[in-house]
Amino acid sequence: MHRLYTLPQALALADPSEIAENRSIFGSDLFAQAVEAQTRNGLRADIVKGSTRDRDGFRSQFIAYDWEATYRENPSHIWSDYFRPAVMNSASRMQRGLAP
Repeated sequence: MHRLYTLPQALALADPSEIAENRSIFGSDLFAQAVEAQTRNGLRADIVKGSTRDRDGFRSQFIAYDWEATYRENPSHIWSDYFRPAVMNSASRMQRGLAP
């Protein structure tokens, strides 16, 4: 089990039905473009610290975090808790013609 997870790793561990549901919101193409944009941006999750970082540095952090054991037992939740907000925000921005 890792400490740091990248977006492709989290997608591989995620529940396929959850990914399909997320894809259906913006469509497969836009979802894929948003995933690609965040992957290029180097988005990664640190399940020990409860934070996300990208190539520009610190992005977000949970407050009063003590969930490491939960993510180690259920790594499928890493996608929804760490990566889904960034990817869906990017897809929403791209749908409106903005940069991801």
